[in-house]
Amino acid sequence: MVSKKWTNKEYELLKTCDGLSIREIQKLLPDKSRQSINYWCKKLNINVRKIKINSLNTSVIDNVSVKTSPPAYQLIRKYLIQYNILLDSQKLIDTFSEIEWYEFMLEGRIKRIPNDITSSKENWRKIMRHVAFVKCNMSSKSEILSIDKRFLEKYKLTTIKYTIDQKIYKILQFCFPEYDIKPWELPLTGRRYFEKDENIIEAIDYFLESNNLTLDDIMEMNGFIPLLSANGLSCLTNTRFNGVFDMLDWYFKKKNIEYLVHNHYYKPMNYWSDINNIKLQIEMYIDYLFKNNLVNNAKQDIPYYFSTNVISETKYSGIINAVQKYMGIGNVLVLIDEMYPEFDIDINEHLIIGIDNNSILNSLEEKKVFDYIYQTLGIKSIKAIGLRKSTNFTNHITKERYCPDFIIEGLLDKPIIIEYFGLYQPNNKNTLFVDYLNKTHRKNEFFNSLQSIYYIDLYPKDLKNECIGIKEKLKRLLNNT
Repeated sequence: MVSKKWTNKEYELLKTCDGLSIREIQKLLPDKSRQSINYWCKKLNINVRKIKINSLNTSVIDNVSVKTSPPAYQLIRKYLIQYNILLDSQKLIDTFSEIEWYEFMLEGRIKRIPNDITSSKENWRKIMRHVAFVKCNMSSKSEILSIDKRFLEKYKLTTIKYTIDQKIYKILQFCFPEYDIKPWELPLTGRRYFEKDENIIEAIDYFLESNNLTLDDIMEMNGFIPLLSANGLSCLTNTRFNGVFDMLDWYFKKKNIEYLVHNHYYKPMNYWSDINNIKLQIEMYIDYLFKNNLVNNAKQDIPYYFSTNVISETKYSGIINAVQKYMGIGNVLVLIDEMYPEFDIDINEHLIIGIDNNSILNSLEEKKVFDYIYQTLGIKSIKAIGLRKSTNFTNHITKERYCPDFIIEGLLDKPIIIEYFGLYQPNNKNTLFVDYLNKTHRKNEFFNSLQSIYYIDLYPKDLKNECIGIKEKLKRLLNNT
C-alpha cells in the first residue's frame, strides 16, 4: 500500500538522493509512488537524473524491430520505464501470469492489471481463487459466502464486475462452481432476490430436489422450518410469507398442484376454529394409529397416543389446543368418547394426579417422575407445568415453542427445567418416532444453550431400577453447582 504521508526521516533520505533517477530513489523508498517522489523532488529542488532508453537494460527491446513492431516496442518501453517491469519481446503481457500481474497491482507497482488479463473471465476466476484460498486461507463454503463488496474493495477486485457480473452471487457462482452457490445463501442477497416470484419458485424447487422431498413428505413433515433454515431459506417464511403454510400454499397454486389442507402438517390460522376440522383431524389420527398397528386395546392405547407429550410430536398436535381453546373442553378424551363410544374410555381414569393430590400430569410415566422427586427425594418445590403451559420457551431459530414438563425453583440459584421424553425410541423408524427423536435433539440443544436455567433431560431408562437415573442426574447437577 502506498503511503500518503511522508515522515521527516523520509524527507531527509530524499535530500540525499540528488542526481539519482526516480527508479533508483523508489528502491530506497519502496512505499512511495513515482508521482509522489517526483513531486517532492521538485518541491525540494532535488535534481533527478533522466534515464534514456539506451542507458537501461535494453537487451529485450533490441530484439524488437521498431519498424516492424512499433506497438510491441512501445509496450515494452512503457512497462520498463514506468514500472520497471521487463516484458518478453515475444510474450509481452503474457510474460507474467494473471496472479503475478495481480500481485504487481497489490504491491503498488502498477495502477491496474492490463486489459489483456482482465478481459478474460477465466483469468479473473484464477485471481479470485488465489485471493480466497491462498491469501485468505478460506476452506469452506461459509467462508466463501462471506465475500462481499467490502472484500472486493479491500483486495482491489472491484473491476471484476465489468467482466463477470455486477451481482456478487453470480461472481461467486462463476469463480467457485464446486460450492453450488445459490443467490439466497448470501446474507445480503436473499430478501431482495425473493421480490420476484420466479426466484421463489426456483428456490423452493431447488430445496425440494436437493433434499429429496416429495409432496407427501412436505405434507407429513415435522421440523420443516429448521430444514428451511439449514438451506438458507428461512427469510421466506418471515418476510414474503406469513409462515410455512402460506408459503407452501402459494407455491402449490403457482405450480398448479392440488392438495388437501387436512393432510398438511401446517394449517392456516383459522383452521382449528371449525369443530368439523377438529373432528376430522381426530379421525385421521386414529385411522393412522390403527393402520400402523399402534393400537392393540383402544380403551388403553388411544388415551396414551392423545396425551400431550405424544401427540405434540405429530402433525395432529393442534388437536389438543383447539379442543381446549375453541370448545372449552379440558380433556380431548371427552370429545373422543362422544365420537367413538365403542372405545369405552373412562375419562376419570385418565385424569392423572400427582402424589401431592394437586398436580395434573400427562402420563403415568410423568407421574412416576413427579412422585419420585416430590416424595422420595423430598423436593417439594417441583411443579408440573406440561398441561398448564404456564412456563414456555421460544426457539427463535426453529420458531418452535417448548413447554417443559417440570420446573424446580428455589433449590438453586437458577430454575431447574426437567423434560421427560417418554416416546424416545432411537431405533424405531416409524415416522411418529423419527419426528419425536428429531424434536428431542432440537429441544436438548435449545435448553442446554440457555444460561438462565439448569436443564435435565430424562428418558424411559432413567425410570428403571427405582428411578436410579433420575437420582443420579439430579445428584450430579446439585454437586456441580
